Amino acid sequence: MNDLIISFDVDDNMDEDDHGFDFREELCSFFSSSIRFTYTENSTIRDMLNFICKSAPCDPNFGFSDQGLRNRFILVVDGAYKNFQNIDVKLTNILSYLNSSNRIHLSVTIGYPGGGVGVGDFHGIRFFINSNESNHMGRAHVHAEYGDDSASYDILNGTRICGYLPPKQDKLAQKAITENSQFLLHEWNECSNGFKVFQEGYCYNPSQKKMEYVKL
Repeated sequence: MNDLIISFDVDDNMDEDDHGFDFREELCSFFSSSIRFTYTENSTIRDMLNFICKSAPCDPNFGFSDQGLRNRFILVVDGAYKNFQNIDVKLTNILSYLNSSNRIHLSVTIGYPGGGVGVGDFHGIRFFINSNESNHMGRAHVHAEYGDDSASYDILNGTRICGYLPPKQDKLAQKAITENSQFLLHEWNECSNGFKVFQEGYCYNPSQKKMEYVKL
């Protein structure tokens, strides 16, 4: 067994409307210091990231999915950022790549990674809207995550566009979205730089500077 010293750069991407805002100061304080992780030859990146999430104060949902872990924690090498594409790779492989046996430096995002804006929690399902959707030519949509599963849903009619949630959570997500479609549509128009939806089916395409009909 060996000890690994983990240090962090912190990207504070949380605002007052985000779930977990009450934990913001404690999370920022936690990540301002290095932490120690004891690992073995069989320890994986996932083991390390889950240890960090469990050690972080207050918010038990801080690391909530594979996608969240990959987006929230990014390896910093000589000032450059490198994503963990496979969090089940052995930690020793990464340390060998870094030519290090006892130190690693990560960039960590406090709040929703990738500029995502939290818009609610429902029966353990976390909903957020990405702020960067300028290249997304699809429908206005909201992302939902439950455990290690994630999916995207049409805001206007609640149907699942892609991804997977367990059947029970899939039904709950569709119900929550259908019942809150006007609120979610408002959040999409306010938070996202993608299509602006003014009425059902019609969107403004900023790159083409014209209204376009989007088939539902």
